[in-house]
Amino acid sequence: MTQSLSRQQRRKMERDLKKQQNKKTLSEKFEKKQDTSNFVSKSDLQLLVQDMQKVLNYAKLVDNHVWMLVETLDRKDILDWSDVNETEALYGAKEEKKQKKIKEILEQEDLSIEEYLEIIKDDPSLPGYEKLSINPIKDLNLNPYEVGLYLKETNPDLTQEEYAELGKPWGMTLEHFGFKKDNSKE
Repeated sequence: MTQSLSRQQRRKMERDLKKQQNKKTLSEKFEKKQDTSNFVSKSDLQLLVQDMQKVLNYAKLVDNHVWMLVETLDRKDILDWSDVNETEALYGAKEEKKQKKIKEILEQEDLSIEEYLEIIKDDPSLPGYEKLSINPIKDLNLNPYEVGLYLKETNPDLTQEEYAELGKPWGMTLEHFGFKKDNSKE
């Protein structure tokens, strides 16, 4: 049958055949991409939406309870909305105070790790709006290994777990205290 076709007809048939093959490979590639784990299935998306709705409902519930407490205290003349607003303003000013304190600390030169940690130490009896919670690593750009070494030297009798708890507020790991990572558990 191909002998009776002209050269132009054979070329046209070959081009058409190649187009069909290309369309098949493109559709197969597209199907393979849809089968990969990059896409979230409809059921997973529905579960995610349900979880988000639960979180929103819980936040709304907590918010309602806080409002009820404040309204009850206001009704009993124990606490007034102006008191709540005043405390809220104190918490709002906390970040500004923190930034000023960080700037003051960074302007001081040649401080040791011990001096930095002593300056940023918060009194645990202070209310939350007065605690600045300055992180020596993130806020003052101190080397976490130097901070860990200092803390280890000043507290030599602590266990690894206690060192981990000591460095946890500042995002430090056991490696910052000089302990090797244990890969045998993995």
